[in-house]
Amino acid sequence: MGPGAVPGQLGNRTPLLQVYRELQASNVARRIGTMVPASKRIILSLMSHAVRRLLVAALAVFSAAASAATYTTHFPNAEDPISEGGNWRNGAVDGVDWTNCRTKPGLVFGTESGTNSNQYDDATCLLTGTWGPLQTAEATVFSRNQSDAYFQEVELRLHSTVSAHSCTGYEVLFRVLRPGGYATIVRWNGPLGNFTYLNQKTNSNYKGIQSGDVVKASIDASGTIVGYVNGVEVIRAVDTTYPGGNPGVGFWLLARGGLLRSGQGKGTNADYGFSAFTATDGRTGDAKPDSRNKGKRQDPSRQRPAGTSVH
Repeated sequence: MGPGAVPGQLGNRTPLLQVYRELQASNVARRIGTMVPASKRIILSLMSHAVRRLLVAALAVFSAAASAATYTTHFPNAEDPISEGGNWRNGAVDGVDWTNCRTKPGLVFGTESGTNSNQYDDATCLLTGTWGPLQTAEATVFSRNQSDAYFQEVELRLHSTVSAHSCTGYEVLFRVLRPGGYATIVRWNGPLGNFTYLNQKTNSNYKGIQSGDVVKASIDASGTIVGYVNGVEVIRAVDTTYPGGNPGVGFWLLARGGLLRSGQGKGTNADYGFSAFTATDGRTGDAKPDSRNKGKRQDPSRQRPAGTSVH
């Protein structure tokens, strides 16, 4: 694992230590209880009971924190494909039909060339290990030389898996363009090019994304998937097809009007990506209903190629 990658990071344990010290003090008080008047012994007993209740609450919080997995990285190393000590699986290495993600210090980006006969060979990388179902993925966008002439997308993955000729799970994607662009929530069904749109309409909060923006995706126990930009909800959907899997990231590159064989947009992979990423399965609570999700998609992408099976 490279510097900056922090899998399984636990929360601050100081509150539990404080409770332990208070419990020690309470034990001392009980030992000297017979040396003080009865009225004060009652007070000490009540204090001891309060400390015990506090300890139980602290242990519950600590247990929840201890069970939460967290992975954070600023991509400090140059790797092709990304590994960070075996913490990532990749679209070509592990999935065969998709493409890998690569890094240079401070950036992760895709490797799509646009020459695949199926244009949906997104650069895909998923974290390894076992993750709980309440997942959140968050990343800082990097973008330069934005253009409306071709499509560049950054993607956050939830409840996802990748193996030979199969990639499943949920994707919250954002076109890298501001003003304009779009955000979409997609379910990947397994085979290359087989996906289902869950929501292509953002709410009125969406204005596009640019370098420095923070995008986030979350999924809760009811299958509610929510996409955010800079902490503000912009899109949501509900689906329960995949109750578990792993978080990750992805990237998509396509020239307007077809594959990149014309050369327009080809080689711009490192012009967009993520400069930081965090995933956790410790988010609690369900997403709140959104009554503002009445906007419409500003620009159609991913026109389904002939013969693609989407259910």
